[in-house]
Amino acid sequence: MSNVLFRVGPFHITLLGVFSLLGVMAGLVILRHETRRKGIPEETVYNTALVALLSAVVGARLYFAIVFAEGGLLDRARLFVALNQGGLSIQGALIGGVLGAAVYLRRRSPGFWKMADAAAPAIILGQAIGRIGCDVFGVVASERVWWAVPVAGRMLHPVQIYESMLNYLLFLLLWYLRGRTRREGELFLVYIIAFGFNRFVVEFFRVNPTALGSLSVAHVTAIGMTAAAFTGLVIRRRMYRTRPVSTGIKEATNFDVEHRSRRPRSTRRDTVPYIVVPLLMVGSILTYYGIYT
Repeated sequence: MSNVLFRVGPFHITLLGVFSLLGVMAGLVILRHETRRKGIPEETVYNTALVALLSAVVGARLYFAIVFAEGGLLDRARLFVALNQGGLSIQGALIGGVLGAAVYLRRRSPGFWKMADAAAPAIILGQAIGRIGCDVFGVVASERVWWAVPVAGRMLHPVQIYESMLNYLLFLLLWYLRGRTRREGELFLVYIIAFGFNRFVVEFFRVNPTALGSLSVAHVTAIGMTAAAFTGLVIRRRMYRTRPVSTGIKEATNFDVEHRSRRPRSTRRDTVPYIVVPLLMVGSILTYYGIYT
């Protein structure tokens, strides 16, 4: 089946575009909920979201051009601006979006880390939904993989579903951890680490240019993202370590008590994702196989 649903003049409306839009809409719902809970002004939220989305598109396109273009710098520049040829990278989008938001929030309240924590569940939910519309399939599957999908006469691994399901599970983990982390930025860094793991695993079932032995460029990028986030997590924990040592026990205890007192109480609305997301997982699987089989 073609990924193009219909055409409007020179523009193609694709499955990826539709599901990406659905993912952005779902992400904005979660983002609005979380930023309201944290008391972040709506104007700041939407301005940051716009900057991050535009930066993400640039990052996704730039990563694709650098990795997949054959030839020199000029060939990569041509591919970057050749939007009619398609090609986006989720890892490039994430890197670009994070950099854009970080620059925008550098001297603005509430700062990058608080906004990043609020955005983490929203981003991964959008990724989970958007991935369903992707038309990049995996490697040829064995006969034992009964859930493989037929593409051009071959049975291929449905890597879109693999990554989508892992991302849905990561959303549920982040939703559970929200309000339970002790330092600003921890939830976002956990997201980066876990998504890096998700992509690293899924990449074994895909075909991409290699960079280090049998590891693909996406493998290496996932390792780099995970290592950077883990390093950031360690640094932030050390920055918030209580001092001096002589009163460390007492101060740490006071910090824990204060942190627990600031945790938001769960509401009925907070439990909705635990019901809705499993339904989305089932619906995504049915939709995916309804499209590609």
